[in-house]
This record gives sequence, structure tokens and C-alpha cells, in this order.
Amino acid sequence: MNLLYPPTLLRNVQKPVRYLGREFNAIRRDAAAARSRVALVFPDTYEIGMSHWGSRLLYHRLNREDGVAVERFHCPWPDMEAELRRQGLPLRSLDSGLTLGECDVIGFSLLYEMTFTNVITLLDLAGIPFQTRDRDTQAPLIIGGGPVASNPEPMADCFDLFLIGEGEEAFGEIIRLEAALRPRKRSLARRSDWLRAFAEIPGVYVPALYALRAAGPWLVVDAVQARRDGLPMPVRRRWQPELADTSLPVDLVVPNTEIIHDRISAEISRGCLQGCRFCHASFFYRPQRERDAAGLVAWIQAAVARTGYEEVSLASLSSADFGGIEMLAEVLAGRLAEDRVALSFPSLRVSGLSARLAAAVSETRKTGFTVAPEAGTQVMRDRINKNLTEAEILEGILAAYRAGWDLIKLYFMIGLPFESDADVVGIAELTDRIVAAVRAEPDYRGRRRKFQVNLSVASFNPKAHTPFQWAGMETPETLTRKVRMLRQHLRAREVRLKWHDPRLSRLEAILSRGDRRLTPVILDAWRSGARFDGWDECFRPDRWDAAFARCRVDPSVYLAPVTPGHELPWGHIDLGASDAFLRREWTAASECRSTPACGVRPAATPDKPVIAHCLACGAGCDIPAMRKRRERNVAVLAEMSRRAAEIAASATAGATEVAATQRYRITFTKLGPAAWLSHLDLVRTMQRILRRSGLPLSYTQGFHPRPQVSFGPALGVGVGGERELADVWLGAACGGETALAALNAVSIEGVAFVGMEALPEDAPSIDRWAGIAHFRIDVPAAELVDGPSAVTSMRGGGPDALRARTRQLLAQESLSVCDRRPGKKGRVREVRPLLLAADASESGQTIELSFTTYVGPAGAVRPEEWLELCLPGYAGSYTAVRIGLEPRPPQSASPVNDSPPDDRSLNA
Repeated sequence: MNLLYPPTLLRNVQKPVRYLGREFNAIRRDAAAARSRVALVFPDTYEIGMSHWGSRLLYHRLNREDGVAVERFHCPWPDMEAELRRQGLPLRSLDSGLTLGECDVIGFSLLYEMTFTNVITLLDLAGIPFQTRDRDTQAPLIIGGGPVASNPEPMADCFDLFLIGEGEEAFGEIIRLEAALRPRKRSLARRSDWLRAFAEIPGVYVPALYALRAAGPWLVVDAVQARRDGLPMPVRRRWQPELADTSLPVDLVVPNTEIIHDRISAEISRGCLQGCRFCHASFFYRPQRERDAAGLVAWIQAAVARTGYEEVSLASLSSADFGGIEMLAEVLAGRLAEDRVALSFPSLRVSGLSARLAAAVSETRKTGFTVAPEAGTQVMRDRINKNLTEAEILEGILAAYRAGWDLIKLYFMIGLPFESDADVVGIAELTDRIVAAVRAEPDYRGRRRKFQVNLSVASFNPKAHTPFQWAGMETPETLTRKVRMLRQHLRAREVRLKWHDPRLSRLEAILSRGDRRLTPVILDAWRSGARFDGWDECFRPDRWDAAFARCRVDPSVYLAPVTPGHELPWGHIDLGASDAFLRREWTAASECRSTPACGVRPAATPDKPVIAHCLACGAGCDIPAMRKRRERNVAVLAEMSRRAAEIAASATAGATEVAATQRYRITFTKLGPAAWLSHLDLVRTMQRILRRSGLPLSYTQGFHPRPQVSFGPALGVGVGGERELADVWLGAACGGETALAALNAVSIEGVAFVGMEALPEDAPSIDRWAGIAHFRIDVPAAELVDGPSAVTSMRGGGPDALRARTRQLLAQESLSVCDRRPGKKGRVREVRPLLLAADASESGQTIELSFTTYVGPAGAVRPEEWLELCLPGYAGSYTAVRIGLEPRPPQSASPVNDSPPDDRSLNA
């Protein structure tokens, strides 16, 4: 159970669980024997990267290819980056522990322009030159993909190639070609000679092969020269006309910590029928394509069983546009009810929440109902083509409230093209009318008075490849004035207003619309310390202002309005929608005209299940195939829903009392990588292990049911446990060995179940039973006595000197310790009343420090505290483990039952 990094590093960073790997369902191939070692890199934190559906899909799809080992990388948080540099260590993959430089192909998922500096961080930690021209022919192939790659120019000099569009098939083609060409790399004089072969793959853009020329204030790709050189012009995106259900991974990796989207994200469709003129995703992923409904239901059930997740999200740009979404929700709700799995809709169009759909999810947990009107007045909603009326907004929100949603999340934008101050005030007025409508509900003053609106306001960014790409962006000063105006006009006390920093939005717009002159700016800002620029606590606009000044680049050039027809930095990339269509939509916006939704959607009459409408945008939709798929889905779901209703009625008629539950006390280890889980991480992981095991679980009551399980005293991060305890309630009698085998079969590395016993009804809980804990700290003898981290008082000594130090501490009446854990505020507390016994001994090449402490409401002595008392200033490696727990002593025997130890602030 080796760790990817030494404990001395992990103890100095926040959330070390980010850097452990070893998750359940993670795939660990023999990287040394693989033909191609492929790095999938997400340039943000682990919690965000592991929430990304595209990365998960590619991880499993590529791992199915013969001879391919896929390695996951995420950007280390600044504290981890600093520790890696301080200790001279590389960033390693979560799977096999490879470095980026040891991989053959490195693919970056680019979802957000503000992660550009993180890309540079990752390349630098691997010792890979930042720019293609500085890499030799033996360097790995560096690929960029994802929505941000639709304008690759700001980072074009840093990537060998970009994959434009959807990558399920194309990424595999690139990997196979790289493997075929690798033996010939050494004979090539220039890296560009090798890269030229990749340009022949459809959807691949190789920036180094394309000449540039000036077009007004911008640099653009020279289309004429590209055609002369035999290069693709334009570079057309790759997309999947049909979503193959075989590509859906059942064995999803289950993180050992909470991530941003901590659930199964079931991609029910891709693309969107709506045509919001500001929305880049709508144009990047069009046309809308639905997955097979029967395959979806089967996959979701299998994925729940294999992961233990307690929530399934029906993910899409607009979930309500899926054919038969109400029936799909009914079928899934029925099939997942026994396992207490909730359904959620992260992007449900407010007009799509029907009473039937609300009823299907009425018994599940509700974290908030999201509504994105985007504009406060009907005029502006028509201009942006939202196709949403105020009546539909109010009707949908009231339906959500009646179905049990008490939190409404409203999303608006300011700074939109053609926007007036009256439109901004309209946001406040619409929000107040929403609150008034909910207040008028009969039960508002009764049993449910808790109602809240989270109003989030973002600044408009004129994204490439949208009808609004020709619009300019307002200045931060103007946007700040509009936020103040909005705050002044909001009246309802139930509303909480949040807004994005206009300076950050401005930089995002510059980076999304820029040309290759921005690469030096990005590198300069990075050298000045820019990291994680999308995070409020990390963003420093002064660094970027200075970088623009030093590089003599005027950022306002990229924010000015553009006349349609003028060449654009991203003009050589074709996402499907034609320039003529985008111009028509721009004109319609200026004339305040909306355009109906396109594609195949439900009809108003039952005798005609679907209607088709094509706007001739140029995306290449196969309308007959789309119609056929939707009609088949509606028919299949209708039959499944009918059967589900019959089964539910039969179950209700034959319902019996719930079987009595039995409490079991299980004993398990928490060692190796698992020792670095926090207590909350352990609780979450244990609940999912129980779900995966198939044992007959008993669940808590309420809207968020969880397996009924309780734990003993919490362990600190980095402290292991040899005989940890948990009480589990099961709905039927279970044989001990059979149950232990079921649990171990689906456990994570470091958690092994070693014992299980049934408890009598009057048995005390672990917290009431446990009162004493035994710990052991193992310190390498050589490092303690003679190593660079050796304590001065121990040099030349051994366990005898340490044993003497232990006796000295036990003889003292008072012992104070300071909490110096990362992210914690330094505190001094008295721990001598908690300490029962201690000793030191030698075992081979290890010196063992053992101690016994009370545990309970007053706390306990932590291993790192006892180590600091015994070896002041020691900064070397060690392992700490709780050996076991003992029953709580009689009340009179414990000196810590009445009052907690002294806890006073450290004045430093």
C-alpha cells in the first residue's frame, strides 16, 4: 500500500486525499508493458476534474483499447505545488504513479479559460517546455480539447495539436497514430515534420503548421496559405451522430472524498434544442442527440449497484427536452426507490417541470430548483432567444414549490447586447414578483415558511461561434454600476444576491476571444504567480494588468464590437453552424425577434408524438434518424412506465410491516491510503461500500435516507487504525463470514473488514462504550538519530533517551500542545489530564512510541501532539496508528468527564 508521495509532504497540504488515487473502480494497468501511456489531464482541482463527465467517459473508453494505459492528472493546489518544488518531487498520476514526462500522449481537457495558467503549472512540474517550438522530437504529444479549444489561438503555441469537437473516437485515432509514428521520431529533424501526419485526422488542428497574418487589430490564420500547403481549411469539428450506449462506463471511479458533482451523472442526451444566442455550449454540442431509453435505464441501475452512489443526475443541457422525460423519471424513481437513490435534474428548463414530472421526484431529496431566465424583461429574453415567458417562469417555480422545493436558484446576466438600465431593473422586479407569487401560496404562512431565492448574476461574455460573437463587452465599471442598481431595486428579504467579479469576467472574455499574441501574456502572468485564476481567493487582476503592459498587448482590442464579416481569430475553426445562420440570428436579436427551437421535440397532440423543425443552421442534423430515435424512446418508456405502475400498485396492495433490524458491530482497518481520509470522507466511503455490498441495509428516515451506520471516535487525517469499529443496522440476519466477504469484495484499498458480531438491543453505542484509545507511532531509527531531520537531543542516542524523555513528560503535572495542522488556526490546549500511559521501544530499524489516552467529549491526545512533546522540532517521516479502543472507565475514574481541558488562543 505504497503512497504516491511521502507522508512528510502529505502532512503539509490541505486535503491530501486529492493526491492519493486508489479509488474504487480505478483502473491500474501495467504502464511499463503498455504500448501507449496516455495522460488525461484536468487543469483544476481533483474535486472539479472528477466531476467532469467527458473525462470519465474518455478514461474508461481509452482503457478498453489494447495496449493503452490511461493515467489521470489534476492540477495541485498552490500549497501542494509549493511542497513539490520544495522537496524536488514531480507530480504523479493517480493510477500508476507516472509523471507527465513519462507519458507518450498528454491530453488536456479545456473547459474554462481561467485554467490556462494551470496548464503551464502542470507542464512546468513535468519539465516539459511550454511551447511547441522548444520541444524536441522525443517530447510527449501535447493535445488540447474541449469547448475552450473552439478558439485555440491564445494557447496555440503551447499545444502540439487541438482536437476540435467531441473526442470519443478521434482521441483513440490520435493515440494509435502516435504509436505507429513513434519509431520514426528520432530520424526527424523537426517536430513539425512529425506533427504534420496528425493534421490528416479529421477534427485535428496543428497550430505550428499554419501561417498567420494581420487582419485589423488581430492575428488570424492565413487561409489562402493553408490551402496552398495542403492543410485542412477550415478545420471542421468531430461529432458523434449517434451516441453509442456501449460507451457508457458502469464501473465509474468513486472518489474517496466529496467532489463538486458527487453523484452519477447520466448523460441522457447531448446538445440542445433551444438556441440561446449567448450560449456557446448550445452551438458546440449541437445537434441534440438522445440516448436509447432502455439502455439508459439498464445502465443507471448497473452503475448504482457498482458504485454505491445515492443520487443519479439526469444530465443534459436541457433535460426536459428528452423524449418521454416524465416517463423516464417515473420508471427510474420506481426502480431506484428500494435502494433509496434520489433523482435530480441539474439543467431542467423551468417550463419543462410539469405536475407529472414533479410528482415523479416528489419523494426525493431536493437541494434547489434552478431557473435561468437570463434576462429580466420579455424584450431581452426575446433578444437572447430564451423562448421563455414570465408566465412560464412563474408557473414553473410555483410547481416546484408545491412539489417541495424551498430553495430557488435564479441565474441572470447583465451586460447583454442591446441591454438598457430598465432591463437590469427588470431583473429585480421579476425576482420580487416571483417571491410575491410564492408568498401567496396557501401554505406559505403555515408549515413551510422557509423559502429562499439565491439570485446569481453573471457578466455577459461574447463567446466565439455564437450569434453574439460580434458584440462587445462592457467595462468592469459599467457592470459594477449595474450590480449596484440591481441591489438598490431588490425588495424581497428572501433574496440573496451573488455576482461574479466583473474584472474576472473581463479577463475570461479576453482569453476566450484572443489571438496568439496572448501566449506571452499568459506565460508572463504565470511567472508572476498567477494560478487558479477562476477562484476568488487566487485571482489577482494586478498580475494580469502588469503582464499585458510588459508584453505591450492592449486587452481592449479583444473586447470591442466587431462588424459581421470581419475576420476573427477563430474563423479557421468550423463548429457546424454556418456564418450565414449566425448572422441571421444576430440580425434577429437586433430586431427583437425570437427563433423557435429546432430539431425533434414533443408535439401538442397525442396522436402525433413528435414534430421536427430544421432551421438550416449547417450542423448537419439527421432529422429522420432523430425522429426515429425519439419515437422509439417514447414508445419504450410508455410500456416501461405502464409496467412500473402495475408493479407499484401490486406492491402497495401486498405491503407488509417492515422487518425488524439487527445491529451489528463490525471491525475494520483504516491503513495505507485510507489513513489519509478525513472522518467525513470515511463515513461517506463506508456508506457507499455498504450500498455496493448488496447486504439488506436499514436506512435513516426523511428526504435524504442513508444507510444506518455509526462510528467510533474520529481519527485525524494521516492516522491509521488497526481495529476500528462501526455499528451497522441490517434488515435481516446475516452470516458473519458471508457478510464480511461481501463487504471486502467492494471495499477500497486500506479498508479491510475483519470482524462482525450481532449486538443485543441494550448494547451501548460505540461513542458511549469507548473511553480509552491506544496509539503507536513508528519513527525510522536512522532518521531520528542521524538523519537531516534528527532532533538535537536524540543525536547519538536511541530508545533509551526517548524512554527517559517519556518518563519525564509523564511526571509533569501540565502538558500544553499547539495545533499546527494545515488550514487550522493555532491553538494551545492542556492535554496532561487526558494522558494515561506512554512508552518507547525499539523494533528492528524502527523506534516505537506508544501512548494511551482518554477519548470522549473532552477530546484526546493526538499522535502528532505526542510526537511533538517527545521529539520537539522533529520534521522527519513517521506513521501513526490507533491500535484499538477500550471501554469507558467508571465515572469516578476519569479525570476528564466534568470539564474539558484548557483551550486558549495562541498569541503569536
